[in-house]
Amino acid sequence: MNDSSAALITLQRRHGPGCSAGHPQGSYSFETDERRRNAKTCSCRIYACGTLNGVYQRLATRQRDWSRAKEILAPYLAAGRWDITPPDAPPPAPPPSGSAALAETPASAGAGMPIASAVKACLREQENSGAARNTIRKYQVVLAKFERFSQTLGLRWLEEWRPSHVRQFRDSWGVSPLTAGKNLGVVKAFFEIFVEDEILERNPARIRCRQNRALRTGGETGSAGQKNPFTNEELARMLDGCRSLGRTDIREWPKKRGGRQVVPITRYRDYRRKWTGEDLADFIQLSYFTGLRISDVAAFDISRLTSAGVKLRATKNGAWVSVPVPEFLRNRIRARAARFGPRIFGEHATSDLNVVADVWRRKLIRLWDETGPWAEKPVHHRFRHTFVRLLLENGTPLSVIAELTGDTEQMIRRHYSAWMPGRQENVNRILDEAFRNVPRFHAL
Repeated sequence: MNDSSAALITLQRRHGPGCSAGHPQGSYSFETDERRRNAKTCSCRIYACGTLNGVYQRLATRQRDWSRAKEILAPYLAAGRWDITPPDAPPPAPPPSGSAALAETPASAGAGMPIASAVKACLREQENSGAARNTIRKYQVVLAKFERFSQTLGLRWLEEWRPSHVRQFRDSWGVSPLTAGKNLGVVKAFFEIFVEDEILERNPARIRCRQNRALRTGGETGSAGQKNPFTNEELARMLDGCRSLGRTDIREWPKKRGGRQVVPITRYRDYRRKWTGEDLADFIQLSYFTGLRISDVAAFDISRLTSAGVKLRATKNGAWVSVPVPEFLRNRIRARAARFGPRIFGEHATSDLNVVADVWRRKLIRLWDETGPWAEKPVHHRFRHTFVRLLLENGTPLSVIAELTGDTEQMIRRHYSAWMPGRQENVNRILDEAFRNVPRFHAL
């Protein structure tokens, strides 16, 4: 081996977005860095960079241990050039025997990335990327299941996961195909981080989800994928239940700061809010007249009210999409704002919209329990489907509905075709006209 050639080659660990030690993406560290006291070590892959025979190249050793990376580099240094047949990777070290086999092998020994470290790295990447709170929560739920399932299968390293394991994981969820697809998307995105970092050769979660025709179309009825809005009778039953619903008190104790009471306990009544069935009726009506999600309704601000309707959402160009609402509902919104302030359903001590939505979700569940039974499980999101149903039954063009809901016309047609008035009548009329003058053997 030429000593001058060896001096031109450096081994460096390249850190990616899934670095378990939290190193910045794209940064490098050397073996001497990891020998320092309190150094942050990880299992990112090692590359050899330098010039041999006048040619600069970056060689992927595909190793995580410095000594094994040096074994990969040694034949190139001996030949003094890069254009040689790549040697095979050295065989992995034999696993320890006896009770030592159950001990945790450090990632720096070349065994791979620990699954627990990979999960933490993925969650940290989501937080650093500015992902929405609900997105981070979704990752936390799915990856917690992923970590527990790995322990069930006896898998400790990320590289041990295979497509067959992913299928077993998917089949263990026991959820609808739609939810399973969303969860599988999280698992795919999780593995993709480490594929980009070259820690994994391939993404084991990129598997085909095979569905038969009956599952795609809902069998003979073709009802799969069709949304289930509330009927007018069900809406009337809810509003009637609100009229008989008793008072609901929400008590908030005075807050303490640094062990000291901010507000005297004698003013406890100032922290007591009373909600009645009328408040819940306003919440329900605003939901199905606008199609807003439960968190948007719970945090509804008077600034979203216009002279003729309600602002739904801002588009990519910054313009607001608005929907007209009846005058009685506009008056109710103004009356609530005069009583409770800009947030017509009250201010909350937390900014977490999930917590705020849960408060109203519990009220709705109480109402539904008292006014049941229901043909389909009542959830707040069905008010959004009801909003679309009412527009379709009124003959609203699909392009307008797609703009109001933020969906595409194709999605509206796919999931709400059962509520398109005259759909079958138009098909019958077109077919009658097409075959009207076709010759027939039997006279009419």
